[in-house]
Amino acid sequence: MSFRTRMILASLVVGVFAVFAASLGAYLAARNALINSTDDTLQATVSLVTRAAASGPIRIDQVTGGINGIPGVTAQLYVSHMAISQPALPVTAAVRAVAAGTARSFYTDLTVGGQEEREYIAYLPSVSITFSQTESAALQVATPLTGVNDQLGHLGLALLLVAIAALTLAILFGWLASRTAVGPLNELTAAVEDLARTTDLSQRLEPGGADELGRLRRAFNRLLSALETSRGSQRQ
Repeated sequence: MSFRTRMILASLVVGVFAVFAASLGAYLAARNALINSTDDTLQATVSLVTRAAASGPIRIDQVTGGINGIPGVTAQLYVSHMAISQPALPVTAAVRAVAAGTARSFYTDLTVGGQEEREYIAYLPSVSITFSQTESAALQVATPLTGVNDQLGHLGLALLLVAIAALTLAILFGWLASRTAVGPLNELTAAVEDLARTTDLSQRLEPGGADELGRLRRAFNRLLSALETSRGSQRQ
């Protein structure tokens, strides 16, 4: 493998790592922002009920009827070991623990009817079951993630196109950089090969600049001077 090829590959590896890290960071940041926005919507929906509950026990119909009227939001109340409202959301052990007051409210992702949704399970301390009975409950509110997934899909496609363009530029710049770096090295190699072919120790290389190739040229010139002096001494 030539030196130029190694330089191009090194540039490509660095470019791939940088593009991957930047794309992943942008994707995760966007996803986190969209999920947080969805969580805020669910939290605001639950706040409508908790504010009503602050003045006293609330009725079941106030919860299911009121929240299920909000576009894009499905509500379900878990009270006395039964879920009330349609369509039903899954009632897990974690939901039962929230209803019993032994676990904190939490967010989760779930699939209902083949559709991915974001759900928030909140604790309600006092829900009116009958005129004389109140119980704690778990309020489940969920909203589809269709919009979030669509936006993330568009973002992923855009990042893919940007990554392809960035990697193409990385290959181009790697090729240009290798050409710039290898050009003087090729000239030096050709000059040394010419000296080796002619064995003319009186020839000298151009001193070059202050970089590594310049130092190599000057060191080679000193070597030629030492060899020329040694050859002269041997002739004498």
